[in-house]
Amino acid sequence: MSDTQGFITADSINAELIVCECQQNGWLIYTLPSNICSKDQFFKAVRDNLPLEPPLQNKKSWDALADSLWSGLDSLPDSNILIIWPDTTTMKTKAPEDFDIAMEILMDLPHSLANAKLTLGKTKNLLILCVL
Repeated sequence: MSDTQGFITADSINAELIVCECQQNGWLIYTLPSNICSKDQFFKAVRDNLPLEPPLQNKKSWDALADSLWSGLDSLPDSNILIIWPDTTTMKTKAPEDFDIAMEILMDLPHSLANAKLTLGKTKNLLILCVL
């Protein structure tokens, strides 16, 4: 089920169990919409549902998205954060190259936000849950 530390892929039943456990433990939870199938939809989903710092003005730059998302999560007072991306297979099927880039960005976040040097000692325990 777990691909790397801080990153989990799961079916809907196992995802529900993970979400329930995080809720019971007081985690801050963000959920992206289902059926994201393009780069533009992914950018809109992130802009509309996740903390960004500074707010994302451009929907073309993956680097700007990664930086804004990292800073937005880093600025949160919460230390335990769950991001749920339901139905990841839609984008994987319809826009595989963009999906790979989105996944690379998401997979990097838990490691970099857990780095005390990068976060100036205010590390985050971030879990990315991709629901199949």
